[in-house]
Amino acid sequence: MEKEILAIQEDEIDLKELFKTLWQKRVFIVVFTFVITVLAGVYSFTRTPIYEIDSTYRIGFIGDELIEKPNVLEQKLRLIYNVDNPDKKIEKNNPKITEIKIVKGVENFLKIEIQGFSNKELLNKNKEILDFINNEYKYKYEEFLINTKNKIKDLQYNLNYAEKIEKRKIEKEIEKIEKELTLKVENKINFLKKVKLNTISNKIEFYEKKLKEYEKNIIKINKNKTANKTEGILVATQLQTSQTLIMSVKNKLEDLKQLKQDILILQIEELEFEKNNLINEDLKKLQVNLDIELPKKIYDLNQKLLKEKRKLKTNYFKRTYAEGEVLKHKNPIKPKKKLIVVVSFVTGFILSIFLVFFMQFIKSFKEDENE
Repeated sequence: MEKEILAIQEDEIDLKELFKTLWQKRVFIVVFTFVITVLAGVYSFTRTPIYEIDSTYRIGFIGDELIEKPNVLEQKLRLIYNVDNPDKKIEKNNPKITEIKIVKGVENFLKIEIQGFSNKELLNKNKEILDFINNEYKYKYEEFLINTKNKIKDLQYNLNYAEKIEKRKIEKEIEKIEKELTLKVENKINFLKKVKLNTISNKIEFYEKKLKEYEKNIIKINKNKTANKTEGILVATQLQTSQTLIMSVKNKLEDLKQLKQDILILQIEELEFEKNNLINEDLKKLQVNLDIELPKKIYDLNQKLLKEKRKLKTNYFKRTYAEGEVLKHKNPIKPKKKLIVVVSFVTGFILSIFLVFFMQFIKSFKEDENE
């Protein structure tokens, strides 16, 4: 029983002895911890500091379309700047792009992280990337500007043509209908009424007089009939001649009256109808074109012209740019000097204690062997 108690007592850790051992080796612990801490401090203060900036780019756009699909642009930049190469190191005046990715939830934004030896180098690299993107897609903006300016030029030409030439053409057409064409039709009507109808009326009057003369002549011949055979033949001949003349005159009268009727009913009415059509239809169409259609066309052209001009002045298109301020770290992200010193101090202290106990263990082990 006493032997068991003694064995237990020997196995128990004597804290007093431990602290006594540590106190005896206090100089070693302090020196070792100090050396480790100093070495870590020298390392952290002599190592070239590494800075980092975070930048968010808004991808350039023209209207509602981006200059490039975000995933395509991301992959292109990662490939060109060798982002996925683990062996790429940071060099002087050649910072390393550590990350390029699409901002989650906002597809038209790219986030770029760059590491280098100074903030100045990082800002220059950031500008280089922006310049590369804008130069890479410069042709799209130039093409857009050329097309827009050509549209403006065409619209301006069409607008000037509508306001000056087309309007004047319609006004001339109206004047032509009002003056020349209607006057021409009226002259035709007046000619038929005053000249041709008068001529026909005079002819009718002339032939009616002739008809009366011939009819009187027949009456006179009939009164002068005699029993004399020779005179009877002469009278018969005169009667036949007069009747022939009467028939001829009647036919001519009939033709003239029909012609007069045709002129009054057909030709004059047709000309009147033509005149009314010119005034009521053609003139009306031209007037509607001048008062309604042409102003609407000019208004639409003005609106299109204004829309195209706004594309050049407003934020209709924009090149890729850094959204907000570039996030710069005033202090380098590597090495973290304070953290290294603190961790080294704690590590050195713990390691020194371990070494003290280890040396004490070796010493005890040798003493036991000697006994």
